[in-house]
Amino acid sequence: MAVTRFAATTKATQAVSTAAQQRLQQNLTYNVLPYYTGGYIFNPQPSPTPTPTPPTPTPTTAPTTTAAGPSANLQALLAAIPIAVDGQVIAADFHNSLRAALITLAGEMGLGLTAPTTTFTFVPAFLQSGSAPNWTSANFVATATGINPDGWLPVQLPNGQRIQNLTVTGKKSGTAPTLFQVKLLRQLTTGPGSDAPTVLITVDLTSQTGSFTVAGSVIAAAAPAGAALSLITQAAAEEQKLIDTTNYKYFVQATVTGAVAATVNEIDAIQITVSQ
Repeated sequence: MAVTRFAATTKATQAVSTAAQQRLQQNLTYNVLPYYTGGYIFNPQPSPTPTPTPPTPTPTTAPTTTAAGPSANLQALLAAIPIAVDGQVIAADFHNSLRAALITLAGEMGLGLTAPTTTFTFVPAFLQSGSAPNWTSANFVATATGINPDGWLPVQLPNGQRIQNLTVTGKKSGTAPTLFQVKLLRQLTTGPGSDAPTVLITVDLTSQTGSFTVAGSVIAAAAPAGAALSLITQAAAEEQKLIDTTNYKYFVQATVTGAVAATVNEIDAIQITVSQ
């Protein structure tokens, strides 16, 4: 009996698919359902969530700072410095105008003057001025009850230093007077006694009540900043601060006007602060 042999041949079958289908086939996963023997189901893996690209930061521009120029007052002070001319006498206003400009410049730079100060304290032992009644001195203070006193007190100040302020300590009670002032003055030593003294500082105590301590500084007549009058008064104030005991004598005057019987004014101490 003849035996017939069959040779198995392999038939190649090529699947035609798109690139997207090929990727899907590669990512297929098969899951066998419990208790189910009839086939398979498949679920494709989800595509990965793309990582968001952070936004490009916007470059920050540094603010532009414009340097502030000199103030109008400083410009005016600089312009007011005199120009020296051969044969012309260099007067005090040359130095004082330059000093005022330098002080203003230092102040605008935040430097200012830091010269040490010294305070001189005086007992208010006033002398009578003219025909007006004098202050009553008792227990080293000066009082005036129901009168309008006018007294003056000589003060010794260090030559070459600068006056900073005048401080008055005292008390007031009863009806307020019309005027209550304490002044620091200077007068030429060579002039006749009829020459009016120059008022350097005025401390107005008219509106004070009870115990008080009030200070005042050398301030010339007020004027708009940058005006010609302002330059003159600033230079004058600088000159008046300088203590010159060779050419001037210094004293304090205390005056009350418009007092009534119920008015009581008292001065406990007078202080003058100076600096180098």
